[in-house]
Amino acid sequence: MASRDHGQGFMTCSAQQSHHDGNAASRRSLAARIGVALLSRIVISISRRFAYPFAPALSRGLGVEITAITSLVALNQATALLALAIAPLSDKFGYRRMMLAGLCVLGLGMLCGGLAPAYTTVMLALFLAGLGKNMFDPANQGYVSDRVPLNRRGQIVGLLETSWALGTLLGLPLVGLLMQEAGWRAPFLAIGAMAVLCVGLAIWLVPRDKLSPSRSLVMSWGHWPSLLRRRAMLGILGYAFFTGMAMDSIFVVSGVWLEKDFHLNLAALGAGAAVIGVAELVGESLIAVIGDLSGPMPYGVKLRDNKYDENTQWPEDFDPKAHGGQYMETAKKPTLTKRPLDAK
Repeated sequence: MASRDHGQGFMTCSAQQSHHDGNAASRRSLAARIGVALLSRIVISISRRFAYPFAPALSRGLGVEITAITSLVALNQATALLALAIAPLSDKFGYRRMMLAGLCVLGLGMLCGGLAPAYTTVMLALFLAGLGKNMFDPANQGYVSDRVPLNRRGQIVGLLETSWALGTLLGLPLVGLLMQEAGWRAPFLAIGAMAVLCVGLAIWLVPRDKLSPSRSLVMSWGHWPSLLRRRAMLGILGYAFFTGMAMDSIFVVSGVWLEKDFHLNLAALGAGAAVIGVAELVGESLIAVIGDLSGPMPYGVKLRDNKYDENTQWPEDFDPKAHGGQYMETAKKPTLTKRPLDAK
Protein backbone atom coordinates (compact mmCIF):
# COMPACT_ATOMS: atom_id res chain seq x y z
CA MET A 1 0.00 0.00 0.00
CA ALA A 2 2.82 2.38 0.90
CA SER A 3 4.54 1.56 -2.38
CA ARG A 4 1.34 2.26 -4.33
CA ASP A 5 0.83 5.59 -2.51
CA HIS A 6 4.42 6.51 -3.20
CA GLY A 7 3.95 5.68 -6.88
CA GLN A 8 0.79 7.76 -7.10
CA GLY A 9 2.51 10.68 -5.40
CA PHE A 10 5.42 10.42 -7.81
CA MET A 11 3.05 10.40 -10.79
CA THR A 12 1.20 13.45 -9.42
CA CYS A 13 4.45 15.36 -8.93
CA SER A 14 5.60 14.37 -12.42
CA ALA A 15 2.32 15.57 -13.92
CA GLN A 16 2.55 18.87 -12.05
CA GLN A 17 6.16 19.35 -13.14
CA SER A 18 5.21 18.56 -16.74
CA HIS A 19 2.34 21.06 -16.58
CA HIS A 20 4.66 23.70 -15.10
CA ASP A 21 7.29 23.07 -17.78
CA GLY A 22 4.63 23.29 -20.48
CA ASN A 23 3.37 26.63 -19.16
CA ALA A 24 6.91 27.99 -18.96
CA ALA A 25 7.62 26.89 -22.53
CA SER A 26 4.36 28.45 -23.69
CA ARG A 27 5.26 31.75 -22.01
CA ARG A 28 8.72 31.74 -23.59
CA SER A 29 7.19 31.03 -26.99
CA LEU A 30 4.69 33.86 -26.62
CA ALA A 31 7.45 36.22 -25.43
CA ALA A 32 9.49 35.38 -28.54
CA ARG A 33 6.52 36.13 -30.80
CA ILE A 34 5.83 39.41 -29.03
CA GLY A 35 9.52 40.26 -29.42
CA VAL A 36 9.32 39.65 -33.17
CA ALA A 37 6.20 41.82 -33.36
CA LEU A 38 7.90 44.61 -31.38
CA LEU A 39 11.01 44.54 -33.59
CA SER A 40 8.83 44.53 -36.72
CA ARG A 41 6.84 47.50 -35.51
CA ILE A 42 10.01 49.43 -34.66
CA VAL A 43 11.21 48.90 -38.25
CA ILE A 44 7.79 49.97 -39.56
CA SER A 45 7.87 53.05 -37.32
CA ILE A 46 11.27 54.10 -38.64
CA SER A 47 10.15 53.65 -42.26
CA ARG A 48 7.07 55.71 -41.53
CA ARG A 49 8.84 58.61 -39.84
CA PHE A 50 12.36 59.02 -41.15
CA ALA A 51 11.24 61.21 -44.05
CA TYR A 52 9.96 63.89 -41.65
CA PRO A 53 13.13 65.32 -40.10
CA PHE A 54 15.28 64.46 -43.12
CA ALA A 55 13.01 65.95 -45.77
CA PRO A 56 15.62 68.64 -46.67
CA ALA A 57 18.31 65.97 -47.20
CA LEU A 58 15.97 63.89 -49.35
CA SER A 59 15.03 66.92 -51.43
CA ARG A 60 18.70 67.68 -52.09
CA GLY A 61 19.49 64.08 -52.90
CA LEU A 62 16.62 63.78 -55.36
CA GLY A 63 17.03 67.29 -56.77
CA VAL A 64 13.45 68.35 -56.02
CA GLU A 65 11.75 71.04 -53.96
CA ILE A 66 10.95 70.41 -50.31
CA THR A 67 7.24 70.52 -51.14
CA ALA A 68 7.72 67.47 -53.36
CA ILE A 69 9.01 65.53 -50.34
CA THR A 70 6.13 66.63 -48.14
CA SER A 71 3.81 65.36 -50.88
CA LEU A 72 5.47 61.95 -50.51
CA VAL A 73 4.86 62.10 -46.77
CA ALA A 74 1.20 62.85 -47.46
CA LEU A 75 1.01 59.88 -49.83
CA ASN A 76 2.49 57.66 -47.16
CA GLN A 77 -0.14 58.80 -44.67
CA ALA A 78 -2.96 58.49 -47.21
CA THR A 79 -2.43 54.73 -47.29
CA ALA A 80 -4.22 54.65 -43.93
CA LEU A 81 -7.47 55.05 -45.88
CA LEU A 82 -6.80 51.65 -47.45
CA ALA A 83 -6.87 50.08 -43.98
CA LEU A 84 -10.67 50.06 -44.19
CA ALA A 85 -10.40 47.49 -46.96
CA ILE A 86 -7.18 45.78 -45.87
CA ALA A 87 -7.95 45.00 -42.23
CA PRO A 88 -10.72 42.44 -42.92
CA LEU A 89 -8.31 40.42 -45.08
CA SER A 90 -6.82 39.08 -41.85
CA ASP A 91 -10.18 37.45 -41.11
CA LYS A 92 -9.97 35.45 -44.31
CA PHE A 93 -6.27 34.72 -44.74
CA GLY A 94 -4.98 34.68 -41.17
CA TYR A 95 -3.01 37.05 -38.96
CA ARG A 96 0.40 35.49 -39.59
CA ARG A 97 0.02 35.58 -43.35
CA MET A 98 -1.02 39.23 -43.35
CA MET A 99 1.82 40.21 -41.02
CA LEU A 100 4.31 38.52 -43.33
CA ALA A 101 2.76 40.16 -46.38
CA GLY A 102 3.00 43.59 -44.75
CA LEU A 103 6.69 43.10 -43.92
CA CYS A 104 7.41 41.85 -47.44
CA VAL A 105 5.70 44.87 -48.99
CA LEU A 106 7.67 47.18 -46.70
CA GLY A 107 10.98 45.48 -47.48
CA LEU A 108 10.34 45.53 -51.24
CA GLY A 109 9.53 49.23 -51.19
CA MET A 110 12.53 50.25 -49.13
CA LEU A 111 14.97 48.21 -51.21
CA CYS A 112 13.56 49.69 -54.42
CA GLY A 113 14.02 53.19 -53.04
CA GLY A 114 17.64 52.49 -52.12
CA LEU A 115 18.69 50.55 -55.22
CA ALA A 116 17.00 52.75 -57.82
CA PRO A 117 17.37 56.34 -56.58
CA ALA A 118 14.75 58.43 -58.35
CA TYR A 119 11.75 60.46 -57.27
CA THR A 120 9.28 57.91 -58.63
CA THR A 121 10.93 54.97 -56.87
CA VAL A 122 11.13 56.88 -53.58
CA MET A 123 7.43 57.68 -54.04
CA LEU A 124 6.79 53.96 -54.52
CA ALA A 125 8.96 53.15 -51.48
CA LEU A 126 7.04 55.43 -49.14
CA PHE A 127 3.70 54.30 -50.53
CA LEU A 128 4.61 50.64 -49.96
CA ALA A 129 5.93 51.47 -46.49
CA GLY A 130 2.55 52.92 -45.56
CA LEU A 131 0.72 50.04 -47.20
CA GLY A 132 2.85 47.49 -45.36
CA LYS A 133 2.13 49.19 -42.05
CA ASN A 134 -1.61 49.07 -42.65
CA MET A 135 -1.36 45.38 -43.55
CA PHE A 136 0.75 44.51 -40.52
CA ASP A 137 -0.87 46.49 -37.70
CA PRO A 138 -4.48 45.17 -37.80
CA ALA A 139 -3.22 41.60 -38.17
CA ASN A 140 -0.81 42.10 -35.28
CA GLN A 141 -3.55 43.48 -33.03
CA GLY A 142 -5.81 40.54 -33.88
CA TYR A 143 -2.99 38.09 -33.19
CA VAL A 144 -2.36 39.61 -29.76
CA SER A 145 -6.08 39.57 -28.95
CA ASP A 146 -6.25 35.89 -29.81
CA ARG A 147 -3.28 34.78 -27.75
CA VAL A 148 -2.78 37.12 -24.80
CA PRO A 149 -4.97 36.71 -21.68
CA LEU A 150 -7.40 39.55 -21.05
CA ASN A 151 -5.78 40.56 -17.76
CA ARG A 152 -2.42 41.13 -19.51
CA ARG A 153 -3.61 42.51 -22.82
CA GLY A 154 -3.29 46.18 -21.91
CA GLN A 155 0.30 45.57 -20.83
CA ILE A 156 1.25 43.76 -24.03
CA VAL A 157 -0.54 46.22 -26.32
CA GLY A 158 1.13 49.08 -24.45
CA LEU A 159 4.50 47.37 -24.87
CA LEU A 160 3.95 47.03 -28.62
CA GLU A 161 2.93 50.68 -28.86
CA THR A 162 6.31 51.70 -27.48
CA SER A 163 7.58 50.78 -30.96
CA TRP A 164 6.66 54.30 -32.10
CA ALA A 165 8.73 55.88 -29.35
CA LEU A 166 11.63 53.45 -29.79
CA GLY A 167 11.63 53.96 -33.54
CA THR A 168 11.92 57.71 -33.00
CA LEU A 169 14.23 57.56 -29.99
CA LEU A 170 16.69 54.99 -31.37
CA GLY A 171 15.97 54.70 -35.07
CA LEU A 172 16.03 58.32 -36.23
CA PRO A 173 19.46 59.12 -34.72
CA LEU A 174 20.82 56.03 -36.51
CA VAL A 175 19.19 57.16 -39.75
CA GLY A 176 20.88 60.56 -39.34
CA LEU A 177 24.27 58.91 -38.88
CA LEU A 178 23.72 56.66 -41.88
CA MET A 179 22.75 59.57 -44.10
CA GLN A 180 25.72 61.63 -42.95
CA GLU A 181 28.25 58.84 -43.47
CA ALA A 182 26.82 56.87 -46.42
CA GLY A 183 24.37 59.13 -48.22
CA TRP A 184 20.61 59.55 -48.31
CA ARG A 185 20.03 56.12 -49.90
CA ALA A 186 21.57 54.18 -47.01
CA PRO A 187 18.49 54.28 -44.71
CA PHE A 188 16.32 52.77 -47.44
CA LEU A 189 18.67 49.82 -47.80
CA ALA A 190 19.08 49.37 -44.03
CA ILE A 191 15.33 49.45 -43.36
CA GLY A 192 14.73 47.04 -46.25
CA ALA A 193 17.32 44.63 -44.83
CA MET A 194 15.73 44.83 -41.37
CA ALA A 195 12.32 44.10 -42.87
CA VAL A 196 13.74 40.98 -44.54
CA LEU A 197 15.22 39.91 -41.19
CA CYS A 198 11.82 40.36 -39.52
CA VAL A 199 10.20 38.22 -42.21
CA GLY A 200 12.67 35.43 -41.47
CA LEU A 201 12.11 35.67 -37.71
CA ALA A 202 8.34 35.65 -38.13
CA ILE A 203 8.45 32.58 -40.37
CA TRP A 204 10.62 30.82 -37.79
CA LEU A 205 8.90 31.82 -34.55
CA VAL A 206 5.25 32.57 -35.36
CA PRO A 207 3.14 29.44 -35.98
CA ARG A 208 0.49 29.21 -38.67
CA ASP A 209 -3.06 30.30 -37.92
CA LYS A 210 -5.95 27.88 -37.72
CA LEU A 211 -8.21 29.42 -40.33
CA SER A 212 -11.98 29.26 -40.09
CA PRO A 213 -13.72 28.46 -43.40
CA SER A 214 -16.77 30.44 -42.27
CA ARG A 215 -14.98 33.78 -42.38
CA SER A 216 -16.41 36.03 -45.08
CA LEU A 217 -14.81 39.12 -46.59
CA VAL A 218 -18.17 40.40 -47.78
CA MET A 219 -19.61 40.27 -44.27
CA SER A 220 -16.47 41.85 -42.79
CA TRP A 221 -16.48 44.79 -45.20
CA GLY A 222 -20.23 45.15 -44.74
CA HIS A 223 -19.78 46.33 -41.14
CA TRP A 224 -18.29 49.69 -42.06
CA PRO A 225 -21.45 51.56 -43.21
CA SER A 226 -23.24 50.74 -39.96
CA LEU A 227 -20.21 51.67 -37.88
CA LEU A 228 -19.77 54.99 -39.66
CA ARG A 229 -23.34 55.94 -38.82
CA ARG A 230 -22.49 55.94 -35.11
CA ARG A 231 -21.57 59.28 -33.56
CA ALA A 232 -19.01 57.66 -31.29
CA MET A 233 -17.20 56.16 -34.26
CA LEU A 234 -17.21 59.50 -36.09
CA GLY A 235 -15.80 61.12 -32.97
CA ILE A 236 -12.99 58.57 -32.82
CA LEU A 237 -12.17 59.09 -36.50
CA GLY A 238 -12.22 62.86 -36.09
CA TYR A 239 -9.92 62.68 -33.08
CA ALA A 240 -7.48 60.42 -34.97
CA PHE A 241 -7.56 62.68 -38.05
CA PHE A 242 -6.87 65.96 -36.28
CA THR A 243 -4.30 64.44 -33.92
CA GLY A 244 -2.46 62.90 -36.85
CA MET A 245 -2.57 66.18 -38.78
CA ALA A 246 -1.13 68.07 -35.81
CA MET A 247 1.67 65.53 -35.31
CA ASP A 248 2.60 65.50 -38.99
CA SER A 249 2.67 69.29 -39.15
CA ILE A 250 5.10 69.44 -36.23
CA PHE A 251 7.30 66.65 -37.61
CA VAL A 252 7.59 68.07 -41.13
CA VAL A 253 8.13 71.70 -40.14
CA SER A 254 10.59 70.91 -37.35
CA GLY A 255 13.09 69.22 -39.67
CA VAL A 256 13.19 72.14 -42.09
CA TRP A 257 13.23 74.70 -39.27
CA LEU A 258 16.06 73.07 -37.31
CA GLU A 259 18.28 72.70 -40.35
CA LYS A 260 17.62 76.18 -41.74
CA ASP A 261 17.70 78.29 -38.58
CA PHE A 262 20.15 76.32 -36.43
CA HIS A 263 22.31 74.82 -39.21
CA LEU A 264 22.21 71.34 -37.72
CA ASN A 265 23.85 68.45 -39.52
CA LEU A 266 22.03 65.20 -40.23
CA ALA A 267 23.23 63.44 -37.09
CA ALA A 268 22.09 66.37 -34.94
CA LEU A 269 18.69 66.39 -36.69
CA GLY A 270 18.25 62.73 -35.76
CA ALA A 271 19.20 63.44 -32.16
CA GLY A 272 16.72 66.32 -32.07
CA ALA A 273 13.94 64.05 -33.28
CA ALA A 274 14.78 61.65 -30.44
CA VAL A 275 13.45 64.22 -27.97
CA ILE A 276 9.96 63.54 -29.34
CA GLY A 277 10.61 59.84 -28.85
CA VAL A 278 11.30 60.43 -25.14
CA ALA A 279 7.92 62.11 -24.70
CA GLU A 280 6.20 59.29 -26.57
CA LEU A 281 7.95 56.63 -24.53
CA VAL A 282 6.75 58.20 -21.28
CA GLY A 283 3.14 58.26 -22.46
CA GLU A 284 3.17 54.77 -23.94
CA SER A 285 4.86 53.28 -20.88
CA LEU A 286 2.19 54.87 -18.71
CA ILE A 287 -0.52 53.21 -20.79
CA ALA A 288 1.27 49.86 -20.56
CA VAL A 289 1.36 50.11 -16.77
CA ILE A 290 -2.17 51.35 -16.04
CA GLY A 291 -4.04 49.86 -19.00
CA ASP A 292 -4.90 46.60 -17.24
CA LEU A 293 -5.73 48.37 -13.97
CA SER A 294 -8.29 50.79 -15.37
CA GLY A 295 -9.99 48.26 -17.65
CA PRO A 296 -10.49 48.31 -21.39
CA MET A 297 -12.92 51.25 -21.67
CA PRO A 298 -15.45 53.04 -19.45
CA TYR A 299 -18.30 52.64 -21.89
CA GLY A 300 -18.83 50.72 -25.09
CA VAL A 301 -19.66 47.30 -26.41
CA LYS A 302 -20.37 44.78 -23.67
CA LEU A 303 -20.65 41.10 -24.43
CA ARG A 304 -23.27 39.24 -22.40
CA ASP A 305 -23.99 35.52 -22.41
CA ASN A 306 -26.99 34.57 -24.52
CA LYS A 307 -28.36 38.12 -24.67
CA TYR A 308 -28.85 39.75 -28.01
CA ASP A 309 -29.92 43.33 -28.60
CA GLU A 310 -32.44 43.37 -31.41
CA ASN A 311 -31.29 46.88 -32.37
CA THR A 312 -27.73 45.67 -33.03
CA GLN A 313 -27.72 43.52 -36.12
CA TRP A 314 -24.44 41.67 -35.93
CA PRO A 315 -23.86 38.97 -38.58
CA GLU A 316 -23.35 35.41 -37.46
CA ASP A 317 -19.65 35.32 -38.36
CA PHE A 318 -18.81 38.66 -36.75
CA ASP A 319 -15.41 38.48 -35.08
CA PRO A 320 -15.08 41.42 -32.63
CA LYS A 321 -11.38 40.81 -32.06
CA ALA A 322 -10.67 41.37 -35.76
CA HIS A 323 -12.51 44.71 -35.78
CA GLY A 324 -10.68 46.61 -33.08
CA GLY A 325 -12.42 44.93 -30.14
CA GLN A 326 -9.23 43.82 -28.47
CA TYR A 327 -10.90 43.38 -25.10
CA MET A 328 -13.87 41.26 -26.19
CA GLU A 329 -13.71 37.64 -25.17
CA THR A 330 -16.80 35.51 -25.65
CA ALA A 331 -18.32 32.83 -27.83
CA LYS A 332 -21.80 34.34 -27.50
CA LYS A 333 -23.49 37.04 -29.52
CA PRO A 334 -22.67 40.62 -28.45
CA THR A 335 -25.03 43.15 -26.95
CA LEU A 336 -24.50 46.87 -27.24
CA THR A 337 -24.84 48.64 -23.92
CA LYS A 338 -24.01 52.02 -22.43
CA ARG A 339 -23.39 50.65 -18.97
CA PRO A 340 -19.86 50.68 -17.58
CA LEU A 341 -17.97 47.49 -18.38
CA ASP A 342 -17.51 46.65 -14.73
CA ALA A 343 -21.26 46.87 -14.05
CA LYS A 344 -23.00 43.65 -13.07
